[in-house]
Parts: sequence; structure tokens; C-alpha cells
Amino acid sequence: MKTHYRRNLPHILPPDERLFITFRLANSLPKEIIKKLMAERELAEAQVRKIVADETIRKVELYKIQKRYFARFDSYLHQSLNGVKWLGVDSIAEILAEALHFRNTKYYQLHAFCIMPNHVHVLLTATIHQEGFFRVLQSLKSHTARKSNELLDLTGNAFWAPESYDHVVRNDEEFVRVVDYIVQNPVKAGLVNNWQAWRFTYLSDAVKGWYL
Repeated sequence: MKTHYRRNLPHILPPDERLFITFRLANSLPKEIIKKLMAERELAEAQVRKIVADETIRKVELYKIQKRYFARFDSYLHQSLNGVKWLGVDSIAEILAEALHFRNTKYYQLHAFCIMPNHVHVLLTATIHQEGFFRVLQSLKSHTARKSNELLDLTGNAFWAPESYDHVVRNDEEFVRVVDYIVQNPVKAGLVNNWQAWRFTYLSDAVKGWYL
């Protein structure tokens, strides 16, 4: 199993944790942008660990850094002009949507997702332990990469970028914010004026009950 799939998660991830996961296409962002963002984040985190002695305050500050890093990362994805955007092809987006739904209820409870042209945001509750869950995620990415590359006649090429953003949703208030963030992503990117106009946004019936 690739360690980067759990880089931002606790060492032990029990079942029933709500997770906000984002992964992107390979070559969707220039390598220098990724390196720059990661270097800045690591420097900021190192400074907090060095300066802040109180563990509770340190966790809060590290969480703020994580949020700032992700916001900038997502903004770069929205603004990317030259990177690949295979998920903007309906037939490719459908492969990913079907794969996410296929594993729903078996390995996780799917709450929401939004498939953007070069990345995807997913909110779910893992219903199996950490090792098994991340094997499922790896399997999903491998399957969708193979099927998409076959359709695009790109077999043998990297489809997904290796790193992902994985975040444990801490409470109901944050859960609501994440749902809104996912749903409004196409609007924020300037792709549609109303989130419901974006074809590849999904909300579970339970989430629809209070969001709509």
C-alpha cells in the first residue's frame, strides 16, 4: 500500500470516520507548483512545532495550515490552463462516478462527491478499518485509471497523481461546511452559475434531505 494515501490521516483510522478525500489527475499541475506548495506547508508546520509548546494549540495551528494549503492547492487546480482535464470528458467522468457508487455500502457510506475536470472531491464514511479502506481506494484508482486510459488510448500512462488530500471530518459543523464546499466547487471554478447544473455532483438522499 502506498503510504501517501494516509499521509494526512491519524496513524490508526477506525471504522465510521468521516473522510474528505481529494485526488487529482497526473500532469494536472506543474511539478514546480506542487513542490512550492509542499515546501511552504512543511516550513510553516515546522515553525509551529518549534514555537508552539501547548499540544492543543499546536494541533489547531497545524489544522489551519492544512486548510490554507488545501485552499491554495484547489485554487491552482481551478486556474490550471495547460494541465490535463480528462475528467471533463463525460465518458471518463462516468467511469469514476460508477466506480464510486459500485463500492458504496460495501466499504464506505458515500455522502457526496463532485467530479471536476482535473480532480475529484469525495465525502464518505469509511466502514472498514484503515488498511482495508485504503486498499479499496487504491483499487478504485487503479480500476478507473485502466478503464479511462483504454478509452483515451493512453494505456501505460499515469492517470492519477500519486498524492491525495485526506482529511478526517471532526464534527457535524465541519461536515456541513465540507458538503457545501464540494457542492459549490464548480460554481467557484466558474464552470456553472448554479451547482445543480453540474452533472457530476452527487449528494446522498440523507444529505439532500437537509441541503436542498
